[in-house]
Amino acid sequence: MVATNGSEYFEYEIEAGREPFARASNAKTVEEDDEELMWVALARLPSQKQGNFALLRRMLLEETRRRRRVGLVVPKVEVRFRNLKVVADVQTGSRALH
Repeated sequence: MVATNGSEYFEYEIEAGREPFARASNAKTVEEDDEELMWVALARLPSQKQGNFALLRRMLLEETRRRRRVGLVVPKVEVRFRNLKVVADVQTGSRALH
């Protein structure tokens, strides 16, 4: 737009009740952050599947140590495939708490 004196200016209207730099109340923000942190902590707890996998790894490590101690060598097996097709869904990126 052009002013009466020939200079240019812009008009910008802010929606009623919505200020660009407005912040939520501190209590609400703290409550939301606490809830998000609680869910993240719950997601990090080991599941039954993770516990079973850890137990299996421990058992395999013990078995490997015992075989090495007595000098037992496990034979190697090579497996080859022809016309093998692998299909996978992949998700890349990262996610952070806001």
